[in-house]
Amino acid sequence: MNLSGVCLGILLGIFGISIELVSSQGCITECGGGLSCLLPYNCTHFDQCHSTDAGCSCTRLMCSFGTFFSAASGVCDTVSKGLCDEDPCLQKQRDYTYPSNFNCRSFYQCNNKGRSVPMCCRDFYRYDYELQECTPDVSCNISCNQREGQEYYNLSADQLMATDPYECFFRPISGKPNKYYNEVAKIEQDCADSTFYNPEKCGCDMIAAPAGTLRAPRCRPLLHVDFANDTVVNLRRDVYINAQNTDIQASGMEGVQYGLFNGRNSFIEIPYLSGIALDKFFIRLRFYSAAGGGAEDQVLFSNCESTISRTATDTSELPQVYQRPSMAVILNKPSRLLTFIAQTDTSPKTIIRLPFLDEGWNNVEMVYDGKALTARIRSVSPDGTGVEEKDTKILSGRLLASKFTPRIGVCMTERDAFFGYLDMVKMYDCIPADLPMM
Repeated sequence: MNLSGVCLGILLGIFGISIELVSSQGCITECGGGLSCLLPYNCTHFDQCHSTDAGCSCTRLMCSFGTFFSAASGVCDTVSKGLCDEDPCLQKQRDYTYPSNFNCRSFYQCNNKGRSVPMCCRDFYRYDYELQECTPDVSCNISCNQREGQEYYNLSADQLMATDPYECFFRPISGKPNKYYNEVAKIEQDCADSTFYNPEKCGCDMIAAPAGTLRAPRCRPLLHVDFANDTVVNLRRDVYINAQNTDIQASGMEGVQYGLFNGRNSFIEIPYLSGIALDKFFIRLRFYSAAGGGAEDQVLFSNCESTISRTATDTSELPQVYQRPSMAVILNKPSRLLTFIAQTDTSPKTIIRLPFLDEGWNNVEMVYDGKALTARIRSVSPDGTGVEEKDTKILSGRLLASKFTPRIGVCMTERDAFFGYLDMVKMYDCIPADLPMM
């Protein structure tokens, strides 16, 4: 770890506390010339450092279950990408297991490629490291991706990747694709062999052609659920999801099924998105709001609680479900309005409201591309007439990371649970090149 002059004994202290590293230059030494940075500690933990008047302050944070910290991208990413050179499975045999240290149910198993795979015991079973298996334990009743001992909306600092305003101090150099200029250090610096400077990542990666022309990586959905199987599964197999109390219901048409959300405790969790500040975000879903159940305000998607609460639109009179998240799509039954919420580290909370068709199918998109928030709904009225609503508001910065695991269907049980059907959900941390409405 690149923490020059720092006492390792201090760093090995309690996770989640802030450590002041006295330096007259802030974090320039620790961060390789920058004023702030994220530094790897091990596969599941990293240090978030930023300059203060006293020097350099670092806080140890923990990735969510099923993700390892990537020094290249500065986020906790799916373990299947093999981003951690300290993966315990590199030194272990296939099928060896080890605890996640996240909760009693979750653990990792080594695959045939020497990499960790996130696993979870079934309800009321505990992972036993000595026996290398799951054993019965009635006290082990916790979601696979919930941190042991943490209460809802009361998560400790090591679960949260704080998102202070971010500025890139590196600049591309014309004609030198494998170099960049460090404005803080006032020097040219080299990328590693076979990598090229990518301004979008504020770092070097392998997506540039030798001539220096950036080649856009393929934009794949993090989440793709079509409810076509016997159980709720993510078609993006390397991104873990946790589906609870979400039933699959036949539509009456061959090959077409829906996900039924009961208005009480049905949800789909996406742990991968916990504690990540996103530069871009895109969600597409198709829903049917049913009569006869559910609260007035119902969550279609939300990260449930963010790090800061600043709003361009006054939400003080609204329920907490609107005030807490930095990303959300929430329907209000009485008004038949969908509320789209986005909040970044440099801008107040931005809100768009559009009408939806009650007791009918609605195709919904929310797009944040780093420059603007766009919301769109298309529905078909009972007489067959297509209706489309769309609005865009200027917005920039990184979407604030959440304190809670983002969910589809509910944040606070029953108080904001969705009652109805979902036909399809797709979620991206990039913007697909082709954006036709469904």
